[in-house]
Amino acid sequence: MKIDNGLFLTLDGVPRSGRTHQATALVASLKADGHDAALVSLPTDGTPVAKTTLSWLYGRLDAYLSTVEREVRPRLEAGGIVVLDGGITSALIRARAVMGSNAPIGLLYLIDQLAMRAAEVDIEWIISSARDGERVTPGFERATSWKGAASSNPKGSRFASLAECGARRHATYYLSARSAATVGLRYHGAVTDLLAERLGEEWVGAVEETQESRDIAKATHRMGNWSDTDPMQLYGAIAAWPDYSDATRFAIVNAIPRRKGAVAEFLTAIQSSGVELPSGDVGRALEEKSKEEGMASVDATVEN
Repeated sequence: MKIDNGLFLTLDGVPRSGRTHQATALVASLKADGHDAALVSLPTDGTPVAKTTLSWLYGRLDAYLSTVEREVRPRLEAGGIVVLDGGITSALIRARAVMGSNAPIGLLYLIDQLAMRAAEVDIEWIISSARDGERVTPGFERATSWKGAASSNPKGSRFASLAECGARRHATYYLSARSAATVGLRYHGAVTDLLAERLGEEWVGAVEETQESRDIAKATHRMGNWSDTDPMQLYGAIAAWPDYSDATRFAIVNAIPRRKGAVAEFLTAIQSSGVELPSGDVGRALEEKSKEEGMASVDATVEN
């Protein structure tokens, strides 16, 4: 659900990166400037890094969603600024570090999208290395190259308006621990710039869009970019399937590309995300797609 009243900022990163210090300093700076700002932290987790599993990752997602619902959304709806110490990104980076080439990239992307759906992040700072002198947790030395572990559209930018996707405002900065420590007031400056952008025509247009039109535009754009070499686009398109309107689901099914195996891969992605298979008119549209592809009937899996 899109919330436009407040601003949601996150400072995240690898272990011993100094994110808590930076988050605390940012909130203090914003309060000193007269803003209603609050620091929120995720519940701590003592699970050893070696015990990282998909079950653990889903547990961190639940903790994130619970924190957003209880502590973040009410403050955003009241028009405040929330700075989250931590986030889902650090859990995704940890999963990538431990699982390596065995990491299910599509599912990691889906988890990221589910987190974003709960409350869209305005600016996300990710510190991708430990501070000087701190012990580096094994496996995290490649975190800088894993920018695909978190949402960033387009990479490295602060604000973008893409005609084919509707207006977008989420942006991600990737910083080393050393540069993060020297950024200082530039964190505050980025927030000030974003507040100013809210007065612009692009921002007003984004707020006036309906959620359904945004969902359809973003999902069909991702479906159009889905290929055998980029399955993450599919998972991004169906990330919020339970919350989508029938019109959005119908548009997604109609956007399944005409290539062998696409419908089967779509069904597998839907099932792996733990949601019900399409039914009603959407199910019938999927049945037609399967016939076009030459698949056997999916009546046994799709309710009519």
